[in-house]
Amino acid sequence: MMSIGQTFAISMRRINKKWNKYALAMLVFLIPSIIVTALSVAAQLTIFIKTGCEIEEFISYFAGTMTEEKMAELQIDPNVMQRTLLTLMPLEMATAVATFLTIFFQLPMAVYFLNVVRERDMTLGEAMKFTWKSVPLTLLMILKLIPWFLLFFVPGIIKTIQYSQAFYIKYDHPEWSSLECIKHSCKVTNGRKGRLFLYMLMFSAINGVGGNIISYLFGMLGFFGSGTLFIIILNVLNLVASIIFAAYLGVFKQALYAVYYEDARRSYLDDVEKDLRHTHESGFADVAHGDPFADNGSSDSTVTYVGEATEVKKNDGGYADNNHGDPFGN
Repeated sequence: MMSIGQTFAISMRRINKKWNKYALAMLVFLIPSIIVTALSVAAQLTIFIKTGCEIEEFISYFAGTMTEEKMAELQIDPNVMQRTLLTLMPLEMATAVATFLTIFFQLPMAVYFLNVVRERDMTLGEAMKFTWKSVPLTLLMILKLIPWFLLFFVPGIIKTIQYSQAFYIKYDHPEWSSLECIKHSCKVTNGRKGRLFLYMLMFSAINGVGGNIISYLFGMLGFFGSGTLFIIILNVLNLVASIIFAAYLGVFKQALYAVYYEDARRSYLDDVEKDLRHTHESGFADVAHGDPFADNGSSDSTVTYVGEATEVKKNDGGYADNNHGDPFGN
């Protein structure tokens, strides 16, 4: 596989000139997440305005862990707390629905940025058509992951990484079932999970640090004013800044993941090629490798095996035709 530096360089090269455009597209894919975040902020503000409590204190009260001294300090009114809880119920239900919708935006987002990496034009409308097509695959992935996470956190993470390429594979092979896409995702990531895990850790760290810095800066601004309106404005600005940060970081993350997929797939093809070189009785006739990440955005490589009418073609960093010897085929 390529080095980490090469992967970063290719990702940046693909998005560099149109980062603002792709950030706007990312905002569309982040709509469910934005709604979830906005509802969370609304819940916190509702609690603060109605009860004067922070959300942690509110949860502590209903969890029964708040001491009498703390309740006296905050001047807790049980009736107000109960009414506030009822007010929050519609917000919590809306949050649950938005969270559920978030997972179904993963396939269109993956498809869009895979085409960005392949330097192919795709509109948001074309990408969003894949939203409902992702439902069976997404639900199956969730059902398969739940037992692993119940078993232990680490096996769940490993399986998440193994299944992570299924969305890309579903796009390249829409005729395959959801289960087939997951199985082939495991093949592509076999021996290549460490690199993807490293990328996931990196983006989690950047997102965490960046989010904390934004929250800290707006928290500092809180010393320059007071009152309910001022607090609301600060929270809204904090939310907007966090969304913008998430959009720009998300563009690079999705581009990097798409490059990883192309590289992992190519590496898998090479492994299959080597196996066939050693095991095919008639020998290996011809190999011509192309680089799907070349600056011109295109390549043309053909692998032909003597004694078997099998031809694997990779064009412009894309997949081999499933009817012409795709190693993923049965």
